[in-house]
Amino acid sequence: MNSPEEPGSGRLTARLWSARLSLLAERAMAAFLGTLFWIAAFLILALLGLTFPFIAILFWLGLISLLVYGYKKFQRPSPAEIEARLEQDSRVRHRPLRSRADHLTGTPSEGGRTLWAYEIKRRKTLLSLLKWVTPRFNFVRRDPYALRVAVILLLVTAFVSAGATAPDKIRHLLIPFSVTLDNNQKTAIKVLIMPPAYTQKPYLMLTGRPPEPVTVPQGSTVKVMVQSLLGHLSLSIADDKVPLVREGKTDLYAVESRIPEGDTIKISQVGFPRLSIPIIYIKDQPPSVALREQPEVTATGQLRLPLTIEDDYGLKLIRVRAMLSATVHERPLGKPVYEEQSIIVS
Repeated sequence: MNSPEEPGSGRLTARLWSARLSLLAERAMAAFLGTLFWIAAFLILALLGLTFPFIAILFWLGLISLLVYGYKKFQRPSPAEIEARLEQDSRVRHRPLRSRADHLTGTPSEGGRTLWAYEIKRRKTLLSLLKWVTPRFNFVRRDPYALRVAVILLLVTAFVSAGATAPDKIRHLLIPFSVTLDNNQKTAIKVLIMPPAYTQKPYLMLTGRPPEPVTVPQGSTVKVMVQSLLGHLSLSIADDKVPLVREGKTDLYAVESRIPEGDTIKISQVGFPRLSIPIIYIKDQPPSVALREQPEVTATGQLRLPLTIEDDYGLKLIRVRAMLSATVHERPLGKPVYEEQSIIVS
């Protein structure tokens, strides 16, 4: 005599599926937890702009190895394990699920049929007590130092820091040889380098790391503008560190500062680098004046001075003042004469 069909078989099937999916999730997490940490670590590097071809190759080699290892470690739950998990999480005793295949054998007596009917009724009652099953990942045992929290915080910070460039940086990690970051596109970071006016050098706008160091004359200033929801940005050059200030209630942060002698302009956010611009600092050399020949007096009585004058950017004004030597005892008659001539110098 077989056991009758359990009531609410649809409900029971749903409970069994919850146990199946919970076991699958737990075993997948156990098998691929290292893979998730690996992906998160390299995503952080990519979003912070620390992606190079060899790092991308290392990422793919490690990812494939971890996926193969996790696949070998992963085991699908058997029907008996699924039923046992549902019974355990529901705190139901006497194994009502695993005893569904039990049946009477032979020709039972009247008392045997009565006991069997009681068993069927008891089983139906126990089956109605089955509950939904949820995964138990046991993160405390698998990650006792709570590294997952630090990784999640770093990942969120890196995403916020990357801003609008995040998709391109991730693609650069996944396909390093066919995708390059477009420095001409609208970006969240803009750096304006302004040389002094006397150098007659043009302003330079940068939206990413240049391929070669940027020449910066002495006395130049830099203006940095960053769009960010997080804030906590700073500009660092040599030993100088200046925080960026939010402009009104917008998401734009900006600062303008004179460029001291150094080799790099750095922009960081909450301690993480966002952009690094190598520079070549050019010191302003003082002009040099040399007397090419001895002064001479022309036929009209004017003093002729053959001078050689040099400067790295050019001269605007030259003033020459002649004074009577102190060794002259007999001073000429009359008042001192002052004469000024202007010369356009390029």
